[in-house]
Amino acid sequence: MQKFIATSSIFLIVTLLFLGCGKDNPVAPQEPEHLGAEGCVIKQGDVEVVRAEKGKVTGGLVVEERVQSPALGFYLIAKDGKLFNPESEEYLFSWTSKKPDIADAVQYETGGAWNFHVKGFDVGQTSIVFKVLHGDHDDFVSLDIPIQVTPGSGGGLGK
Repeated sequence: MQKFIATSSIFLIVTLLFLGCGKDNPVAPQEPEHLGAEGCVIKQGDVEVVRAEKGKVTGGLVVEERVQSPALGFYLIAKDGKLFNPESEEYLFSWTSKKPDIADAVQYETGGAWNFHVKGFDVGQTSIVFKVLHGDHDDFVSLDIPIQVTPGSGGGLGK
């Protein structure tokens, strides 16, 4: 009888361990949710100025030297082709300019979480990579988006 109880106890413990170690286990680390974006689009108002998807960039950003662009909107492309912005505050919009002394992005609190401007500091070409951050990792990283800074008429921004 003692052998039966011992065997039954071991069987019960092993069974509970296997049943408790699945995706529904709140103690086990969960796979992070990903946006599933296929690419990105940058718009000025309702006009698409850049599309980056499937390894190809169409369009680019152009700004005059010492000038700030109008407001631009960043959108992700869903698998069905629709444009969207993450709704959760867990996602953050970020970027890295290859040559920030030529041009860089800037974001203002009042402009919205997915809107930005490009500032042209010096005549030349550079590129920028946009990212959507989720926790401690990049959930989306764009292709290099070209930026062309053209000669300005003077005035405007200081360096």
